[in-house]
Amino acid sequence: MKYYLFCFTWLILAIHTQDWVSSHPIGMSTPVSFPYEANLKILTPTKGEVLRLEQSYKITWEAKTGGNVQIDLYKAEKLERTIEFSALSVAGANNVFTWQIPADIALGDDYQIMIFDVKDKENVAKSEFFSIQKSKKLPKWVIIAGSLGIVAIIGAVVLILGRPKTSRLPDPPNPDEGG
Repeated sequence: MKYYLFCFTWLILAIHTQDWVSSHPIGMSTPVSFPYEANLKILTPTKGEVLRLEQSYKITWEAKTGGNVQIDLYKAEKLERTIEFSALSVAGANNVFTWQIPADIALGDDYQIMIFDVKDKENVAKSEFFSIQKSKKLPKWVIIAGSLGIVAIIGAVVLILGRPKTSRLPDPPNPDEGG
């Protein structure tokens, strides 16, 4: 799983050493490498995950240092929109931002989330590709029609069985009338 956009290794071909007194070269090292790993790691959304329009999802990430991060949505590796300009990121914690996917986002399977430190734009992580698809929610007219159907059934039951009988309580005595 690819977590980091900028994950690379510095390679130094050789380190030359010299005598400080005579300034003569003493030797040369073999190549030395220093891996660099970004501070941020996106946990969700995951590769191939399907997100749905008008639903809420948790964007989660780990951070080695704290601060504020910006969360961007990319489509086909181009910035689609900024989801959040300044989300709090806590070092050593699983950070969470709940995102309600707007209805106006184009459907596709080429989306990525990018998170970067607002003070250090090189401290960045990009998710694997995921999909955004239509919601599976029932349309409102189906819900309304279903509710009306239930009301109609209750009404039919009352008509068939008859209305419950009620009796009226007698009026209480009036204290002004002597007794």
